[in-house]
Amino acid sequence: MKNKLLLNSMIDHYEESSKWNGETAGNSSYRINEKDYTEIGRENLISQVRLLEDVGLLKIEWVRGSRGFDIARVTYPLLSMDKFCEIAQREPKYVTISKQLRTAWELYDRINTSWIRKYLKEEVIARLAKGKVNEDSEKIALQYKCLESLDRLDAPVFKRE
Repeated sequence: MKNKLLLNSMIDHYEESSKWNGETAGNSSYRINEKDYTEIGRENLISQVRLLEDVGLLKIEWVRGSRGFDIARVTYPLLSMDKFCEIAQREPKYVTISKQLRTAWELYDRINTSWIRKYLKEEVIARLAKGKVNEDSEKIALQYKCLESLDRLDAPVFKRE
């Protein structure tokens, strides 16, 4: 039917949890709901899950009395999450956050103006540390370029309206 991977929904669910930062101890689960069946298609979803179970990445919990037809949820070790991201061709959230934090700290080190440094530390870096990813990389690059340009100003610039 549709060419969507259940793994994307599972990864989104994991990355919205408190375990998003690459924690690998323990297990987690994902409850299959009607939305998953609608978006992916029942047969496609079941075949995806069975394939992942066959390679040992997760375990299927069938709805009682509906074995082979209706999945209640899947459980998986958190160690499988990196493999899920690899299969779905996605970068794990903790890797993205790490890269963005490194870039923000590098900018922070280059900035001399106190209010810009304060903004970077208390807004940008604090938001990233809480796990809030900046999705638009072009917008971030423009913002950082603007902040660097503001830092280089040595006299007020008046805008003509």
